[in-house]
Amino acid sequence: MIWWPEPEDSTNGPLDSRSPDIIPLCPQGDGRLSGIAARIDTLIDALLAGTAAQRKQAALDLGEMGPAAREAYAALMVALGDRDPEVRWAVGQALAQVPWKGHPPRVLIEGLYDDDPAERSWAILAFGGMRHAPEWIVAETIRLLTDPEWLARVSAADTFMRLVPSPQKASDLLGQVLVTDSAKLIAAEAIWESWSCSPRAAHVATALLLRMDKPGPRAIALARQIIERLRGK
Repeated sequence: MIWWPEPEDSTNGPLDSRSPDIIPLCPQGDGRLSGIAARIDTLIDALLAGTAAQRKQAALDLGEMGPAAREAYAALMVALGDRDPEVRWAVGQALAQVPWKGHPPRVLIEGLYDDDPAERSWAILAFGGMRHAPEWIVAETIRLLTDPEWLARVSAADTFMRLVPSPQKASDLLGQVLVTDSAKLIAAEAIWESWSCSPRAAHVATALLLRMDKPGPRAIALARQIIERLRGK
């Protein structure tokens, strides 16, 4: 797939036309596939040239399509530079569900270090759909697991669980990096909050709690919540 680089000025809002590098899905005698391709084309047009509300909804709709919308990932990358923060947030959510690969654009990397927690949140969310993410991306998700802001922590947890699907590997990675009891606790809370009812999240969160030297009432309460949720209470 052709990589569509970030526009030189990402502050000017939506583009007026689609890049010719976005190649529509090719229908091969299947009306259903043709319908999906047409739907993706319509959503890309709305994402890059619609009103703010239309751009936001188009991003959310592409995200709901998941892997079927992979051909739209280049347009989503461009939309990361949208001037509207709600659109950027929706695009971050979409990229967490639409598979993509390649070098992330500058706007996405810079978002990880933005002073605004909402910006950090959509930026780390967007990495959730990255295939073959390098180690530094995983390291960034772990760093943001202890972010001062709850939204950034939960977003980082969502991405971490997507990038590291093995519960044992996830537990080992976090155990090596998170040293203090407070860091282990807030990371466990974020992971459970983002993937509630998931046995995999329960495994990782519980492993962090068990690594604590002196678990307090908050850690015990979280452990009980995990057990009760998994029991269906």
